[in-house]
Amino acid sequence: MSREQELIENLDERLKEIKGICTFTLPASDLELIRSALLASQAEDQTAKYAGMIESFECDFNLAADPEAGQGLDELQLKIEQGDGRIISDIELLQELSYGIRHGSIKIIRQTGGGGQD
Repeated sequence: MSREQELIENLDERLKEIKGICTFTLPASDLELIRSALLASQAEDQTAKYAGMIESFECDFNLAADPEAGQGLDELQLKIEQGDGRIISDIELLQELSYGIRHGSIKIIRQTGGGGQD
């Protein structure tokens, strides 16, 4: 067990004890903030892993939606049926991302001050 995980478990135990004795008047206690920070330090940034897949699907669907591009969903379906490795790999990655989000092992976090669209 890592030192961080040990600290998190100890903080969880202390929080239960404290909550049984008194109520907090602050929205979050110092221990809860420390626990959150420790959990965040254990998180692994997976952005790059999924970004390429999302960009590929965005491009595929933009082409399919653009009547002037001359490509539709039929071309995408044909590539899938022909076993196009890139698309099959992207579909598997999309399934992994969807599963992780549904089951809480993957979270999407917007950082303030970032360069994305709001």
